[in-house]
Amino acid sequence: MAMVTQIVYPIETTHTSLRPVVSTDLKDYQQLFSDSIAMRFYRGGPRDITDRFQKWVQRWDFHPYSALAVIDKVSNRVIGHAILGHGDYENDNPTRGWSEIAGVMDSSYKPTDGGSEINTEVLRALVGYARSLKENTKLVPSDVTEAQQEGLEKLCSDNPEALQVHRDTESKKIAWVYLPLCEIRATCALVNKATYQALQTVFIQENHGRMKASSDPDRDLFTISLE
Repeated sequence: MAMVTQIVYPIETTHTSLRPVVSTDLKDYQQLFSDSIAMRFYRGGPRDITDRFQKWVQRWDFHPYSALAVIDKVSNRVIGHAILGHGDYENDNPTRGWSEIAGVMDSSYKPTDGGSEINTEVLRALVGYARSLKENTKLVPSDVTEAQQEGLEKLCSDNPEALQVHRDTESKKIAWVYLPLCEIRATCALVNKATYQALQTVFIQENHGRMKASSDPDRDLFTISLE
């Protein structure tokens, strides 16, 4: 199933433009995700992003919950990655979906005008993007685990019109299910002071969100309700 969206790209901030990733961004993404400084607070640290990048590019054929390249307006180069991504299918909330915001910025990037609020700019743009998707598409893809397959298949069999699913082209198993977008989430390492402050500003102060400890003792969870 493909999901139609009326969102217009790029999404503009003061210093950057956010647009869907394309195949020619691969080299920039490989450099970004192998940068130990840029990735020091990203869960899992530096990695080879090639396979994941290709999936992000392909997902734009199905829905708008995928990677956005962050482009500096002056140099027109890729200086970061941002995503309003898939949430997880939660058995205790089978009718409520959520999406998680994440991002990485080039560790050497500095705006030419000396601005220092890039994290806040991009985060604010992503929250606005999520609200626009809520208004336009209503549904968010929620990833399904192997253990959830049997139960979800039964739900689909009992009421085939109730759930919209996307199946893997090879295995035919359910890759994700589309659910109403009810919440935005973001986690942040406690030691990542700049991003933590940006989340406090955008999630808590501007959008009346909440913050609580996550399952990882080194990270806090920030949420915004869209209900």
